[in-house]
Amino acid sequence: MLRNAKTNAILVANPNHKLSSSDAYEVTANCAAKASIRSAFRIEHAEACADSQIRYGQEVRLVSHPELCAHDYYLNSLPVTPMTFSRCSHNQEVSIYHRKAYNTVWRIHPADGCRKSQRGNAVCANAGVILEHAATCNYLSNDDIKYQNEFGCELEVCCRAMDSRQKTHLLFNEV
Repeated sequence: MLRNAKTNAILVANPNHKLSSSDAYEVTANCAAKASIRSAFRIEHAEACADSQIRYGQEVRLVSHPELCAHDYYLNSLPVTPMTFSRCSHNQEVSIYHRKAYNTVWRIHPADGCRKSQRGNAVCANAGVILEHAATCNYLSNDDIKYQNEFGCELEVCCRAMDSRQKTHLLFNEV
């Protein structure tokens, strides 16, 4: 399960709500979610790797639980266009998609400490991580943007750059 440290919401897939812009299905976050088929994702290497260990800096795919749908669905995101964007915030849309494509590849980074010094280290279970979309270099995110679906009130999930326009903030993040 993936939990957002800011909103304390769990990432969940919704295979009942197909997005109008593609063959993908909705992904939201739920503060009341428990361990379920909707919230279970498997992490796998994006490319063939001799080592089965997931390491910081590697490209990975997040795969839905096998009982969620007839076949595997991968956490997916597409660049913002006039037809594809998140419902409320108009940031980069996040969904689950049935094909392996480069839009389903994510980089895994540590939430704490220097990314460069931890690159190549094994990711521990329950460690805080940041997921960066490989194709667009935007981060998986959710804020307190609420909307209703068949599971109740859930939060929007999107990808977006987490920087501000202030130069000092940009330089601080380069360390």
